[in-house]
This record gives sequence, structure tokens and C-alpha cells, in this order.
Amino acid sequence: MPLTLAVWGGCSDDASTVIPDAGLPDATEVRCPGSPEPHIVFLNRNGGSYTMGPNNPGTNTSQILGEDVTLNAPGIADGDWDEITSCVTSMLSDYNIAVVDSDPGAVVQKEIVFLRAPSEIGLSMGVDGISPFSCGNLDAIAFLFMTTRSNRQICELAVGGVGRMAGIEVVAECTDVFSNQIDGQCGDKNITDAVLPCGDGEPTPCQCAETVNPHESMTSAYGLCEGQ
Repeated sequence: MPLTLAVWGGCSDDASTVIPDAGLPDATEVRCPGSPEPHIVFLNRNGGSYTMGPNNPGTNTSQILGEDVTLNAPGIADGDWDEITSCVTSMLSDYNIAVVDSDPGAVVQKEIVFLRAPSEIGLSMGVDGISPFSCGNLDAIAFLFMTTRSNRQICELAVGGVGRMAGIEVVAECTDVFSNQIDGQCGDKNITDAVLPCGDGEPTPCQCAETVNPHESMTSAYGLCEGQ
């Protein structure tokens, strides 16, 4: 399918201080000794300057943007950031992914930029995140908006963005992390190892395949972490 945009969820004073990373490994640390070089996922709470253009996290270029922007850090407290990053790392631990929160530079990566509000990149309120989407695996930049979500929900949204950029569609099962339902009635979401229908609440036809098995799709996109 053509390249499109994936919007996650629905939702209800910027800071500019660069905050040291939370002690996550850097992109060169070997986490899965029996696996190939890992896929890098950069969680960015420090903002930065981004330009509109073809997707390239290494050069801070995004097709989502309508203009070049300088984004402020959202001012996430260290304790909250530790909780969010630990959750993301845990949820992705089965896969050959290195989750980092210091800029890995001009290398192949997926980046998730944490912001306070959609208006910072020219979007209206009502979404929790946005990323490029195709039926393939994109190395691109996703933007996640903090709004009023809990740390666990922010973690789930970040993991959802990692999946969206790998071509995983929205699923109709609210307990799966790739569901768009974030109403507090589904409990903690996880990556499901089961065949699920696509759909935003109600089952609808998938765009990329007849059904989705989120764990198998993540394994296909990133590989398993061997040697843990």
C-alpha cells in the first residue's frame, strides 16, 4: 500500500532543558549476544530541530511535518521517564531491539519524539501520537503527545508507535498494545501472540493481510532476541 500516516488513540508549559539520559544502554551495547545487530529505537524527551522531507531519523527529517520546527523538551520528570523507558524496554525485550534515550546520531533507527501537545507540530487536539505507516518496515520518526495519560499508557503508546512503523495495523482487541482504545477499561496492554482482527474498536478488513498476529509481526520486523 502507499505510504500513509497512522494516528494513535484519541485524547483529551513547554521546557527547553536538555535532560541527561536515564541510564539506558547506548546503541553499541550488545543486548542479544546470539542475534544480528539490533534495530535501534530512540526515545527522545529532549526535543530538537526537525525538517520536513523524506523520512530519515538520522537527519531529523519527517514527512509528517508541514514546516521546519524547533521542538522544546516536554519536561518529563526523571522518575516518570525511568518508569516509561523501563516499561518500553520490558515490553520490547523479546525482540532484537536496542531501546536508547541518548541520540545515536546519523544511523539507521526509529525515533519517537515525546511532546506535550499535537499543536507543537501543527495538529489539532484529539490524537495521542502520529507516525508514517506502510505495510512494510519504515525507519522514521513518530511523535507522541503526553496529554493526560498515565506513564503506563504513554509506554503503551510508544510501543504502539514502534509497531506502526513496522507495518502493524490497528487491531480490534482492546487488550493488545496495537489497539487504539485507551479508555482505561482494557487494563494493561501487551503484545499478543494470537491472531486478531483489524479495526478501531469494531473489526474491519485489514489493509496488509487478512488478520494480524502482533507478536509474529514484531518478530518478522525485528527478529527475536537470542541469548537472553
